[in-house]
Amino acid sequence: MFDLFADFLAEQKKQGSVPDRLWERFKRETKDHRLTVVHDDGLYRHLVMAKPGTGIWSWEIATWPGALCSHGDIVDDNVFTRLRDMFDFFAVKPDRFDRDGSRRAPKIDFGYWVEKAHRADGGRVYDKNCFLRWVGQILQDWVDAKWISPNQADCMFADASEPVQNTDIEDALAWLIHNELDSDILTRHNLTRLSDRSILTCFAIHETIRRFKLNRADLAPAGADVINF
Repeated sequence: MFDLFADFLAEQKKQGSVPDRLWERFKRETKDHRLTVVHDDGLYRHLVMAKPGTGIWSWEIATWPGALCSHGDIVDDNVFTRLRDMFDFFAVKPDRFDRDGSRRAPKIDFGYWVEKAHRADGGRVYDKNCFLRWVGQILQDWVDAKWISPNQADCMFADASEPVQNTDIEDALAWLIHNELDSDILTRHNLTRLSDRSILTCFAIHETIRRFKLNRADLAPAGADVINF
């Protein structure tokens, strides 16, 4: 395998998945958050998660029969629809912990959850790393076939990896055509991933419901206003 592609794959493995990286940041940024129950009356709920004194990394969740709405600093403005009680749809699994006692990322089917927001863009964004993986594989195939040398592959991969290169699908197509690579990879392969905000929205919904259910026994009767814990 040519050097730069091997280094790229090793770095990707070291960094871990996007959800895992975002979960670690989510835990750090929300460790001092409190849940405020603004309204709780059957399927009509208004819940706010925030660190006292700041709106940074805050969000709120509202539900009514058949829908759940998310809004805030780190989440997408979405309306999810699937079940009459959307808390049942976003089923919260028991916490999982690492050996050091830290909470592990919850098991979430991110694609399925985001699908229920019925967004035109599917909550997805162009993924340059995915593009680079396919470019690297094509160049490696060329090296194996002795069509180009490993040094030539390194140079082409370095160019494709430049921060100003291939920042969106249009740039990627232009780069492929200019370098005479197979532009069909843009149609044969999905070069998108769920956006960071889509994933954070799922974490936020999960955490809100988890805390709500965890403290449900301590809440005031249905219909009560503003309860903090």
